[in-house]
Amino acid sequence: MTPITKLSLVILFGASLAACSEQSEVPTDTTAKSAEVAVSVEPTVVPTEAPVAKEATPEAATDSHEGHAHNEATELTSAAIATANDPFQQDVHYRVLETAIPADTNQVHEFFWYGCPACKATEPLMNTLKANEKLKVTANASLLNEKWVFDAVIFQAFKHFGVLEKAHPAYFEARQNGTVKDQASFEAFLAEQGIDKDKFEAFSQSEDLKNALDASFAVESKLQSTGVPTLVVGGKYVLLNRGFSSVGEMEKAIEWLSTK
Repeated sequence: MTPITKLSLVILFGASLAACSEQSEVPTDTTAKSAEVAVSVEPTVVPTEAPVAKEATPEAATDSHEGHAHNEATELTSAAIATANDPFQQDVHYRVLETAIPADTNQVHEFFWYGCPACKATEPLMNTLKANEKLKVTANASLLNEKWVFDAVIFQAFKHFGVLEKAHPAYFEARQNGTVKDQASFEAFLAEQGIDKDKFEAFSQSEDLKNALDASFAVESKLQSTGVPTLVVGGKYVLLNRGFSSVGEMEKAIEWLSTK
């Protein structure tokens, strides 16, 4: 079984910085069907000229999220017309899942990837939502693409070792500014967060990790998402970020949807 900390650096820290919602390849059935893929399959090499995502401000980040459509005109659906008088319209600001995922009405699920600039730009919004006592926020590392699995393992490790609050923003920064670029710098980062590399190695091969990844993917696979970040409110409403002009407007939509 290949130790997960020895996975190809081409995948972990190089060409994997592809656009978050415009991957150079479409996820297939081989994309993290279960955690067994994460811990036992030798990764394939990524094309070295994969497109690199542009840095995004919180306002600009909405165009790179779930449901991006840039400036293309879209025809309103019957649901959009029917909700035209609502503060936010179906199929314009959000879509409704055919089968809801288990969640309280005020629960917000986020799916992100540490290599995604738009996800990093959304962090201030997520911190605001977490501080809102009326909402329950659950963060999840996306498994839409097999190249994202290692980052999902790291996220689960942060939770497992009780350092998520400190390590999560630190790894977002290090992952995207190139500070963590090889095995040595990754192990140094773990040490800075108080995680012993041998304990991390053991966790990366554990049944607990596999179960956590499988549970997360079981939820994400029901969302019919094509990119990250993805925000789901009440287990039913998926935000369509093309419909928002600012992150502040997204926050208002989330609060409104949590009361539907």
